[in-house]
Amino acid sequence: MGNGEKWYAVKIGRVPGIYNQWNEAEKQIKGFKGAIFKSFTKVEEAEKFMDKEVQIDNHTLSSSEINERLNEELKNIEERKAIAFVDGSYTNKPKEKYSYGVIIFYLENGEVAKKSFYKAFVGKEFMQSKNVSGEIEGVIESISWALENGIKDIKIYYDYSGIEKWAKGEWKAESLIAKKYTGFLSQVKAEIEIKFEHLSAHSGIKFNEEADRLAKNALVENNYKTYRDGSVYVSGLTKADLDQVIEEFKNEALEFDEENVIEVSSNIVKDGKEKYQINDFNKNRISINFYGNSKLYIQGKTDTSFYQRFITLAINKLPSNEAVITVLNKLNDTERVDDLEKQFKELLPNVIEQGLDMKMKNNLLTAIFNYGFEANVPDYTFLVTPIFRAFDYYLHLILNGTCGLDTSKGFGFFNKDHDSNEYHFNVTDNPLNSFQLEYLNKLYNTYKQVRDPFSHWALNPLDVRVIPDIQTSKDFLFEGLQLVDEYYKVF
Repeated sequence: MGNGEKWYAVKIGRVPGIYNQWNEAEKQIKGFKGAIFKSFTKVEEAEKFMDKEVQIDNHTLSSSEINERLNEELKNIEERKAIAFVDGSYTNKPKEKYSYGVIIFYLENGEVAKKSFYKAFVGKEFMQSKNVSGEIEGVIESISWALENGIKDIKIYYDYSGIEKWAKGEWKAESLIAKKYTGFLSQVKAEIEIKFEHLSAHSGIKFNEEADRLAKNALVENNYKTYRDGSVYVSGLTKADLDQVIEEFKNEALEFDEENVIEVSSNIVKDGKEKYQINDFNKNRISINFYGNSKLYIQGKTDTSFYQRFITLAINKLPSNEAVITVLNKLNDTERVDDLEKQFKELLPNVIEQGLDMKMKNNLLTAIFNYGFEANVPDYTFLVTPIFRAFDYYLHLILNGTCGLDTSKGFGFFNKDHDSNEYHFNVTDNPLNSFQLEYLNKLYNTYKQVRDPFSHWALNPLDVRVIPDIQTSKDFLFEGLQLVDEYYKVF
């Protein structure tokens, strides 16, 4: 570096950054109210200045000046960058809930675009931290959206100081929500640059107030709006695993209805990412972004069986129980680890884990996880999807594994008694004792009673039933898990 050379660090201006020409730096600050900048003789010092926290609140600037500065910043937003405003809220009337509101600005086709998201939570895991839990969930939502949409740089405006303190390691993560937050950041920090800027709460700053209203509205509404309605980050699946999941998904749809053709399209997009689109005749849709390094995002509506059937197939392919629990926590905004393994032993005391197929162990963990699900959704049918798969598994195990029958084309080994409406195994030459035969008939009848009407693969939506209350789905799960456990008593 030559003698006399200067570097101009524009911390707050039209386009913040480090410039080595004064005329370029001046363009960013001239006529810009509240501009903050400084000159340095070393670029390293300029970088330190840029990294230093600057409080933009009502103690330094008026709300009108801040709003003007923010409007100017949004006008100059660059490609693959985003600016987010987040806030959280909490209530204990009529029941405890916490929530977030998020507003995100970004460039779309050269124009500044805006999205807003909001959601309330009733789960107990993070309720202790109240509105802080909501604001953290809003930050996670913002970053997740950015990753999903190819954003490489996001600036997040927040009002709770822990948002930045935890992110920078200045505060130790003690609460469950803080641990979830720091764990999430450690996973994504290599993929996106995240900047934080503080705004004082309730100080008349337009977009901050708007995020606050969204968070409060989420507490009183039964619906919610997120960027994804179910986007989950999965690590550990290879391209071959993903292709196999898609093939199994297509075959399963045809098993229920030969007219139900699942359409799959894929293409390579920028940065080597491969994008998949999966659709069916009922206009259900799943989007998948595969990054070529065993990392993918699966996006869809979480409260549909179409999505849940696919996600459980994907979860079943994961290489470990820990990976399963991680994905389930991300999918359901929870942080459950120890209690899930404990519940497995409590609800399935007779299951012999040592010889249990890894896919089925993962599937049963998902069923147990769903048994503890707490949220307001219009249809709870998706929660029982893992039990459907368990019934399939154990029917194949008995009919094919024990009885030596060919189950590749289904379970056509039962006759229906039209007086009792019950099915009975019709293969007389079989190795089953009376207890095993009784169990097989019970398993198949439960399979028919539960899986068929709630399959959600029907061509005519009127042929499909839904589970409108959470207790019914929990009853199905509990009874199904008991039936699975009984297998290990009689076989």
